[in-house]
Amino acid sequence: MLDGEFVNLDEPACVELVPVTQSVQWSRRPAIPRPDPTFLAQLIATADQAPQTRSLRRASLADAQTAYGASQSRRCSAGFRTRQTI
Repeated sequence: MLDGEFVNLDEPACVELVPVTQSVQWSRRPAIPRPDPTFLAQLIATADQAPQTRSLRRASLADAQTAYGASQSRRCSAGFRTRQTI
């Protein structure tokens, strides 16, 4: 290249063969992280109805009706009061 001009563009710049070899050493794959086994242990214990998991189970139908029944009566009276004040 002289003064920004190309000289003899018909000939390739380089035609040498370059040897390419693969790496001799294998790279190890990164270790796959294992999931936490405590979740699976909890599922197994719950399925077996182990004593330590019993407190986490659902309440009886009567307990649920008692708990939710008390709040329903308060909602009705609150709505009635709101309508009276408006």
